[in-house]
Amino acid sequence: MKLHDIRILADENISPKVTAFLRQYGLDILDTKEQQWYGKDDEDLLMM
Repeated sequence: MKLHDIRILADENISPKVTAFLRQYGLDILDTKEQQWYGKDDEDLLMM
């Protein structure tokens, strides 16, 4: 498995600069802030 083969979930404490930087390298990142999933429990996020 390669890094480009996985999906990454960026929780609300991850800076948008970090997610933008990783996306520049083609990584598949789902950002909870962009989805407006503020305050969700980690367990709930992982089930989505």
